[in-house]
Amino acid sequence: EAIVAPDGRFLQVNRALCEIVGYPEDELLARTFQDITHPDALDAALALVRQVLTGERRTYHLEKRYFHALGHTVCAKLSVSLVRDDAGEPLYFVSQIEDITERRRDQESLRESEARLAEAQRTARIGSWEWRTETDVVIWSEELYRIFGVQAGTGTLTYASCLDHVHADDRALLEQVIGRARETGEPYTVEHRVVHDDGSVRWVYCRGEVEVVDEMSVRIHGTAEDVTERKEVEERLSETEHRYR
Repeated sequence: EAIVAPDGRFLQVNRALCEIVGYPEDELLARTFQDITHPDALDAALALVRQVLTGERRTYHLEKRYFHALGHTVCAKLSVSLVRDDAGEPLYFVSQIEDITERRRDQESLRESEARLAEAQRTARIGSWEWRTETDVVIWSEELYRIFGVQAGTGTLTYASCLDHVHADDRALLEQVIGRARETGEPYTVEHRVVHDDGSVRWVYCRGEVEVVDEMSVRIHGTAEDVTERKEVEERLSETEHRYR
């Protein structure tokens, strides 16, 4: 927490803020928030300060980076309000500062992991999915949308809407396999066709596993691999063998 003058000087800081930015209290009180704010975040912070001083807004919230005393940057979440005197003149800002560096690092690591997974799925042409049966919500990976020929972000997927993309001649088989897996809890594999929005047909090889979350909730998750080329080769080999015989 900090008490900050309208011009940005620190008037009062607590121990937690000193630990976040790595400065002793006396050194921090000799600085302004502009001194320790990363240049990429300074313009946005100053614009919000001006809006509060002019009365355009009463408070503001902002995530920004500070320079640590050791030279690296830390991420913080701010909640700032202005205290005025009886005549309405600005006295000081009250700033609540939360260190979110670790949270940001975890989020960035997650984004990188998701990007690597998406790239691996594109390369292998394997998508992943999860069906949350308690809410009837199906979650597809980016690659699975491509495999099924569906535009991502077109709406919430359900079990029924997923079946709509399965070839009509294969739906009964798929429903039977999934139904048996729900009853027995056993994993399954199945090959079936999907029909893209443009009418083209692709073959997919699906693997599924059942996860019992609790007595009322069952989730099924797995992968789907585009095996169209393999199926076409098998069909050509079968035709060649038939002609040879």
